[in-house]
Amino acid sequence: MAFIVTGCSSTGAPPSAKDLPALVATDEWAQETGWTRSTAPARTAPSRRWEINGDSYSVEGGVIVVSAGGQVRRIDPATGKAMWEVTVPGAPPKTSVSGGGGLFVLRGDSSGDSPFAVVLDPADGHEVWRNQGTEEIRGVTARGDLLMVEFAHEIRALDRATGVQRWRSSLATFAYEEAVQVYDASTVSFLDRVTGKPRWSAPASGPAAVNVMDDLVFLTGNGGGVVHDLATGDERWRIALPGMSEPWISPVDDTTSVISTNRQTVAVDKATGKRLWEAPGLAVVEHVDGVPRVVVRRSVSPREQEMIVYDARTGTPVVPATTVPTADRAVTASGLMYMRDFMDVTAVRVQDLKVQWTISDRDLTMAYLHPIDNGFVAYVDDDKGARILGYVG
Repeated sequence: MAFIVTGCSSTGAPPSAKDLPALVATDEWAQETGWTRSTAPARTAPSRRWEINGDSYSVEGGVIVVSAGGQVRRIDPATGKAMWEVTVPGAPPKTSVSGGGGLFVLRGDSSGDSPFAVVLDPADGHEVWRNQGTEEIRGVTARGDLLMVEFAHEIRALDRATGVQRWRSSLATFAYEEAVQVYDASTVSFLDRVTGKPRWSAPASGPAAVNVMDDLVFLTGNGGGVVHDLATGDERWRIALPGMSEPWISPVDDTTSVISTNRQTVAVDKATGKRLWEAPGLAVVEHVDGVPRVVVRRSVSPREQEMIVYDARTGTPVVPATTVPTADRAVTASGLMYMRDFMDVTAVRVQDLKVQWTISDRDLTMAYLHPIDNGFVAYVDDDKGARILGYVG
């Protein structure tokens, strides 16, 4: 039987949420969307409100879609009830659903390749595109005005509105707003989105981690990184990153960027690559009420982690080192970081690193969390089967 109780932080019982200063909203950055305000945070400890079974699920921007064979439902995050339900003709007995680019893709069960693929609009579940061929499809991704359809030996770029093929590539691809990236073991190239023709190419030392940040492309590998102009491919600057394996890069503001891995965080000048400051640990970049902040966390014991909030440009701590419960999985909702460790979920406030609430539920053990308005959903696959649990404040 599941139970939920108010918990304690590792530094003692947290104050009640009503005794804390007002929670400040934050904006987060992603390659696909830029700076956006995500789902509304759970200001009070959420309770489990609903439970759903299904073959597969996807949470995209707070929108929940669940599939069971050809039955596809969009779920109301607050109640767990269906907002709409459609039957997709021709679907196999087991299906998987995935979200991206504001659309949802229904495919055959992910255990094997299948020619079945249908793209659905989350507004009402109507079909946007359906694969009419017999070739096995390995994946479909919506990126801006393109549908990227992956087959065994090539990827085809389709016009999102019409389904007409624009171009095809034999190399792995990823689409951004301005261009499309393709890569092999030695080269990273960027293609024109409309024609598929190369704009520019750059050498890569083995498989490269590629991050696109505003008008820059950051290529990393073998202890270093090179930044190129997205439009022209011109090299802007280089940086040595010893011991940092496949770091990611995030903008902080118009002048500063942060490079981070699980072990180290480096703040750099966006124009020149000059190091501004460094700190041990993994970073999350947030705009707290419009002010850029860098939250860095690192493990200090099996049950605790240390978090510090830094001024993004100077590296000066604005919230000193604070010990909070450890987390093997963490997600951020505007103003709160939901951190799950075993059966506990702790919500830590980005603005001051105080604990907003803690809940415990045996069914959360090893669960995957996804923020929704005023709470989160948890995907659980245990001896009771695969389920989606809704926790709402």
